[in-house]
Amino acid sequence: MANVSKQSLSVEGEIDLKEIFKILFESKKLIISTIFIFTFISIIYITTLKPSFSSSTLVEIGYFEMPGGTEELIETPSKLSENLKVDLIYKSMDQDLFNSLIIEPLENKLIRFELTSKSSETNIQLLSSIINYIDERHKQLSRSVNSQKKNLLNNQIDSLKLEIEYIKSKLSDQNQSTYLNLIKDLNQEAQANSRLTMFYENLRASDKLFSLKQREASLLNDLEFISKQNITLSQPIGDIETQTIMPRNKLIISLGFVIGFIFGILLVILKNSINTLREFKT
Repeated sequence: MANVSKQSLSVEGEIDLKEIFKILFESKKLIISTIFIFTFISIIYITTLKPSFSSSTLVEIGYFEMPGGTEELIETPSKLSENLKVDLIYKSMDQDLFNSLIIEPLENKLIRFELTSKSSETNIQLLSSIINYIDERHKQLSRSVNSQKKNLLNNQIDSLKLEIEYIKSKLSDQNQSTYLNLIKDLNQEAQANSRLTMFYENLRASDKLFSLKQREASLLNDLEFISKQNITLSQPIGDIETQTIMPRNKLIISLGFVIGFIFGILLVILKNSINTLREFKT
């Protein structure tokens, strides 16, 4: 009994499958027409598409040459990226172009810019404006940083000079002569203690004076180094490179074919369902 029911189910399934293929075969003209229409539409769509252009450039951020051969960047890539977005891109660029702009920091002093649009001239113009902005910005920053460093060193040197003059005034000739008379007065305990105290104070002042002069000499050397410091400004590495991005014609036509085929089958199913409903009502 169970075998009979299984056979009947398999027969019904086979009949249904054959019926479906029969319906599709009988409606092949509708399916082919639908495929043709969607494929034709995809071809027309391709003719309206224009190629896109992707332009890129690599910029090396400028730096100060520090003592010992080390380098100090004028500005970090992350900070430069933030300032670009605020000062230039948000204010000047079209929003669609901004969305297609890629800013990618590389290593520790390289930053890559890539822009995709329908015009290679637009790409080159905007990337050139970014390069010019970086150049002008870093020129101003380098001058400002140098000026700040010089002002700070000059202020420290002036402060040291005042302190040196003050200590020198304490080390008067009279105080210096007490060192020579100190041994003669050692039999007087009170005077000896007082002069010993003065002697140690003057000794400490002399040591501090020597230390301050060394510090002053070091600051003067730093000031001279900054005045002659080499600065490498930011600059692009190579020219702006542009690549043409063609539309994916084969992919678009294939999608049109597949969508037309699926839509044609759906139309056949819908048509058959409507006919079946009408026959059922009659």
